[in-house]
Amino acid sequence: MNRSAASPLTSFVIAALALGAASCRPSAGEPAALILTNARAYTLSWNEPSPEGVPAANAPWDSSGGWRHDATAVAVRGGRIVYVGSDSGALALRGDSTRVIDLAGGVLLPGLVDAHTHVAELGQSLDRVNLTGLATEEEAVARIVERASTTPKGEWIIGVGWDEGAWANRYPDKTLLTARVPDHPVVMRGLHGFAAWGNALALEKAESRAQARRQPAARFARMPRVSRPGCSSTAPSRCSTTPSPSRRRHSATHR
Repeated sequence: MNRSAASPLTSFVIAALALGAASCRPSAGEPAALILTNARAYTLSWNEPSPEGVPAANAPWDSSGGWRHDATAVAVRGGRIVYVGSDSGALALRGDSTRVIDLAGGVLLPGLVDAHTHVAELGQSLDRVNLTGLATEEEAVARIVERASTTPKGEWIIGVGWDEGAWANRYPDKTLLTARVPDHPVVMRGLHGFAAWGNALALEKAESRAQARRQPAARFARMPRVSRPGCSSTAPSRCSTTPSPSRRRHSATHR
């Protein structure tokens, strides 16, 4: 039997598995591969609260003591949870090769899956230049050049999808983009929304906009090759505000 204590990081544990019922009998058969004990497990197996937010009658909650956990242990076999309940019940499934982890009172929750969508951005993406999956600055600029060939001079070109995570050690700057697309303000948002990349005309319009509103001029990340780069990050020490497209362009996005 392998037994180990939880590290400090497990003082708050989120299980990547969905917990079953608050209590069930240990299933017969082979020993568990993994047992988690000494936890404050919340199975979330109770009914939904009322519209007013009052917990369901079968929830582990009362008005005097608040919430309490409804299990202390979980046993796993073959990648599936086979028991949820007390420490003694889970340890009944222990075998010679079972890994037992003492969570030292840490919180154990079911795996949480977040599913949501950004409907407005989905519509806007149909009018923007898709840069998703491109590997190089040159590829991204080529797509902008293609869009510029069918866009009146002076109109905004908005792109999205270059991977600011994958490109973290080779962020682009304004140089190539400005040289290839000098007559359209261009802003390209990163795939994860944490960085933006623009050309010289876009930077000029961003600064003019800030001055017109009597706001501090945008601050951009300093890069070794140029004195005024066109790539900005949301890091606190090097943040920027990127300009919005014109009302005309913005309206076209929603048609």
